[in-house]
Amino acid sequence: IIVATPGRLLDHIENRSGFSVRLMGLKMLVLDEADLLLNLGFRKDIEKVVDCVPRQRQSMLFSATIPKE
Repeated sequence: IIVATPGRLLDHIENRSGFSVRLMGLKMLVLDEADLLLNLGFRKDIEKVVDCVPRQRQSMLFSATIPKE
């Protein structure tokens, strides 16, 4: 289980040797406060993280409120 902000997770992917290889075993990606992450401009970071994890996974986005966009 990894609990991190998208930016911090990217920092580990880019700067920790072997971290991205360990992500290949990821089975589930969970993002909390998804609306805030998108509204605060973290979309590109989220996309970079998604590009580094297996395509075959379950993704869950949670938020108390989701905008119509």
